[in-house]
Amino acid sequence: MKKKCVPLLLAIMLAFTNGSVYAASTQSTSSSSTTTQEDDGVLTVDEALSKAIAYSSTLKSLYEQKEINELSADDTRTSLVNSSEYIDLTNLNVELKNLMYNIQNYGTNVEIEKEKIRLNIIELFASIINAEDAIDLYEEEIELNERELKIAEVKNSLGLLSQTEYNGLVTENETVKSTKQSLESALDEAYASLNQILGQDIDTKYTVELNIEYEPLGDVDLDYAIAKATTSSQSIKDLEEAAEIAGYKVDVYSVEYSGGYEESVRNSYAQATRELADAKTSMEVNLKSLYNNIVSAETTYNNNLASLAQQKQELEVKKVQLELGKITQLEYDQAEYQINQLENTIKQSVYSHYVDVCRFNNPDLM
Repeated sequence: MKKKCVPLLLAIMLAFTNGSVYAASTQSTSSSSTTTQEDDGVLTVDEALSKAIAYSSTLKSLYEQKEINELSADDTRTSLVNSSEYIDLTNLNVELKNLMYNIQNYGTNVEIEKEKIRLNIIELFASIINAEDAIDLYEEEIELNERELKIAEVKNSLGLLSQTEYNGLVTENETVKSTKQSLESALDEAYASLNQILGQDIDTKYTVELNIEYEPLGDVDLDYAIAKATTSSQSIKDLEEAAEIAGYKVDVYSVEYSGGYEESVRNSYAQATRELADAKTSMEVNLKSLYNNIVSAETTYNNNLASLAQQKQELEVKKVQLELGKITQLEYDQAEYQINQLENTIKQSVYSHYVDVCRFNNPDLM
């Protein structure tokens, strides 16, 4: 049945569809700390990102969906012009609004996905580096333990070390040895995960390069950051759009011409508004948690730097003691090993801190 207020609906339709299409941005999302090019077989973040973007099924789907949306939008506009049924006009208007919204936000969604891929690559590079460092430290620890066991064996034979103490050292050494397979497995898994997003054979190995400088988060107004996130986040905007469309369906519902149950339309609107409210609350909770983690990590980082400086000073003293014959070479090497462990911990904390800060500054990446 035809509705007499068709001109009003067409006015609403024009209001919904007015606006320019958001063009896809071509700006690089890579940090200046990871812009080196591949050289001598070294895989950089930028080159890995280029491969991952080319292979990404998500990005391909976004592009394909954009093409479909553009074609569908043209068809929907034609259908709107030719339709005079109330229910058809309202449904087509909602469909066109959805299509135009998706087209307008295509570029934003592409950039978000690219940045997610970049951070994933950085995390996988860090995992590879950490696994390789862990294997190197393992070899160093085993060598130190073997030397310590030889000394302990002599002391035990001379009655200077109890059998229980000696057995404890043997058990400790065997425990360390048993971790090698898990360390190698962690390295293989990191490479497999990286190759999976690069579209390469999962057994392919690289020399990965990750140059990231530590930068503290700085002074942050957490309340402002949360307010900004809940108004600028694309995921929140998507839910706001869904709630707006659900509200529009309530506004234009007609018992006589719309069909279906009005309660169903109102329930859909209530659900959409609840999902929006829940998402905002969840984002607030997640941002606060991430902020606290970053602050805690920065405190630990500074403490580790102070501890590293202290240990290096102590190592200089031990060097003199070694030259004077007051300590053994093993004692000096063990102290040096502790420094290597701490340096590795600090290096990994820089990587994880960088990723956390990126996600804090852009909650769509969480």
